[in-house]
This record gives sequence, C-alpha cells and structure tokens, in this order.
Amino acid sequence: MLPNFRLGEYGIYGERAIVPARSLLTPPAGLSTVEAASIWMQYFTALAIIDVAHAGVGDYVIIRAASSSVGVAAIQLANWAGAVSIATTRNGAKAAALEQQGAKHVIATEETDLVAEVQRITGGKGARVIFDPVGGPEVEKLAQAAAEEGIIFIYGGLSGKPTLFPHWPAALKSLSIKRLGVFLHLESPGAFRAQPPTDPTGTGLRPSEARHCAHVSACADRRGASLHGVESTCR
Repeated sequence: MLPNFRLGEYGIYGERAIVPARSLLTPPAGLSTVEAASIWMQYFTALAIIDVAHAGVGDYVIIRAASSSVGVAAIQLANWAGAVSIATTRNGAKAAALEQQGAKHVIATEETDLVAEVQRITGGKGARVIFDPVGGPEVEKLAQAAAEEGIIFIYGGLSGKPTLFPHWPAALKSLSIKRLGVFLHLESPGAFRAQPPTDPTGTGLRPSEARHCAHVSACADRRGASLHGVESTCR
C-alpha cells in the first residue's frame, strides 16, 4: 500500500485497513508483501536523482549521510543511471560497507576536505547532483563542491542547525536548490498506474547503457570515425 492520501484521512494502524484501490500495488516479483511495504519511501525519495535531476552517464552525484536507507537507495539509483556515486559519511568506519553497497567513492568528511576531494574525483568539474538529508552549515561546502548549474536537493534537517542559503556559490555557478515533492507526486492521479514494460530505445539496454551508446555514436559521428573497442559493446 502506498500512502498517497493525507495523513489521518484513513486509519491504517492495524492488521487490516480500508483504503482506496488506487493506493494498492502488487508486490514486485521476488518480494513478500512485508518487504515490498518496507522499501517504497526510500526509493521514491531517491528517485529525484532520476526524475528531477536526470542523472546519467558522465554525472557525479554526492550522496550525504549515505549509510541511511535513502542513501543506499540513492547510491543504487545513481549507479543504475550510469552516474558516478560519491557517498559521504562522517568517518571512515562505514567506508567499506558503503563501497559494498555500490558507492564508487566514499568521502569521510571529518577526515578529508570535502571540496578538495570532490574536485579530485571529478577532475575539477564538481558534482552536478547533490542529495542531502542533513542541511545545516555544511551546505555551503556542498555548494562549493557542486558543478556549474548543479542541483542540490535538501530533503531533511538532521543537523538541527539553520541551513543558510549559499549565496555566492549559488550565484556564481547558477545552482538550483530544491526540496522534494514526494507526497505531491504520490497524490497525482494515475501516478502509479501499472504500465507494461517498455524499451523506448529498442535496444534491450538499461537507460544508462543506451545513453552511453548514444554518446559513443555521437562522438564517432563528430570525429568521422568509429571508436574501436568501445562501439562494439553497443551493437
């Protein structure tokens, strides 16, 4: 069941509940009803990386508080889209676990200069997408680590401290700072109407793979030659 209705509109604290039919979904294959009910929030929150920021091949995504359930979902979705996930955590104790969950890079912010390390990882570009549930004074550093026209999602206030607008980095880089409208999306009519599986590229590839192949083909066209050893993977 998805809570795509206002809090308190229906009583659901119980083993059985009466809810709108539009709130019910069939559990994904391989998951029990309990497992399916336990994961929707993490992934619909992190889905902003895909649906709003359109992260893809060549993008770097900073995921703050990455060891949380939403953080792990964000790592998986960023990787699925073909982006490079950069997980942050306060110290290195969780680095191995985050790498096991798929993080391409892990930055321990109490042990390493965040901005300098992001610049090193991205070759000076910065991260185009930043996903932050913490807020607080460190948002200034996140803005400094962002790429030009980057997007910073602030979807929580775990720091408990005021989150000031990072004026100069935002102005100089044309940054966007966004909130997440998860419940607004959930309340959209037909937002989760079942759809048959589609393959819009006609290639049988994941979106990240299809974008990669399109990029390779475009480069080859511009250069007037094929990129040997790379284009063959796209056939």
